[in-house]
Formats: sequence, structure tokens, C-alpha cells
Amino acid sequence: MNAEIYRRSAWAELCAPERQNWSNGSKRRNSDRTACGTPQIDETCPIRHILSEEEIRIFGAYFVGLLSKLLKWRDDRHRLATLRYDLEDVDAAFRTKMQKEKLRRGSDEWQHAYADYDNQRELLDAEIDQIETQNHIRRARAWSVPIPSRPISEDPVYDDKYWIWSRVHGTYYLTDEGKALLRRETYAEIEMRYKPWTTWVAVGISIISLAISIFKP
Repeated sequence: MNAEIYRRSAWAELCAPERQNWSNGSKRRNSDRTACGTPQIDETCPIRHILSEEEIRIFGAYFVGLLSKLLKWRDDRHRLATLRYDLEDVDAAFRTKMQKEKLRRGSDEWQHAYADYDNQRELLDAEIDQIETQNHIRRARAWSVPIPSRPISEDPVYDDKYWIWSRVHGTYYLTDEGKALLRRETYAEIEMRYKPWTTWVAVGISIISLAISIFKP
């Protein structure tokens, strides 16, 4: 019995340093994970010496917002291209139907086919107008460009210069002239704000190029 107790105590003393090393290593790993793997950044983490926790959160929110805008811009471009291809397919399908079935203009069959064709085009045009109107208005507001007022009337207005009523969605969208107006005014605002800077940048580049050419051995 005493020999068994002696062997166990000797084995415990032999393994004590290994257990202590393993425990210290585990604590160090947990400490490193806490320092660099969670929002609570330890003083030993290199990021702490560059940015504070609040600055890291602000930068992360800004990056996520910028990424979401880029993804939406890409999705909108892809969707608009798809809708325009669909318009071409609808036109081609209608012409093919007219030629194959030899429908006479004004007949009941022709009117039925044209009604289907016009309905499909109206749905596609409404979705295109919706995306383009949202994009133009969002860009104009970002640069403080005034947006033309929508018509105020109980009945839909179809002869406004900048807005047109969409029967599909029951709201007003920008006409081609309205889109051109916002696009032109936005580009003018961007040019007005950045033109002085571009001029000074061009002057600076010219001076640097001249200095390099003079002092170049």
C-alpha cells in the first residue's frame, strides 16, 4: 500500500512541470485569441497602437457601407442590362409572331397579340424607370442637387416635362428629360467642387516632373 502511494506521488512530481507548461500555454493562447480575435483589444495587440476600438468600429461600419453601395451598383447595372435584353426579346418575339401567323393589322387576333406585347413592354419599362429614377435621385441628393417637384394632382399627369405616371407601379418616374437634367446638374456640381483641386494637382505634378528632370544625373 505504501509502495503504491509512493509511486503515485513520484509520478505526480514528474508530470507537474509538463502540466504547468501546458496550462501556461493554454492561457497564452486564450489571451492571444482575446487580444486579436474579439472587439476587446488587449494592449499587447499591434492594432491597438494604430487605432482605438471606437475608430476600428467606425472604420468597419464605413467599409461595410461602401461595400454594400458597390454591390448595389453592380446589381443595378446587371439588372438594367437584363431588362434591356428582355425588351429586345419581346420585340423580336412580336415581329416573329406577326410574320409567322400573318396577322392583319386591326384584326381581333392582331389586337390581342399587340395587347400582350404592349403589356410586357410596359412591365419592363416600369422596372427600368424605377431603377434609373432611384439611382439619379440618390446621386443628386448626395451632391445637393435640387430635384424637380413631382406633379401634385388627384388624377395622374402624363404631360409633365420631368415626370411621367407609371400605371404599373402607380407612381411617378423621371422622364428622359428629367434624367438628363439631374445627370447634367450632378456632373456640373462635381466639376465645380473638384476642378480647383485637379488644377493644383496638375501644377504639382508638373513641378515635380521639372524638378526630377533638372536634378536627374
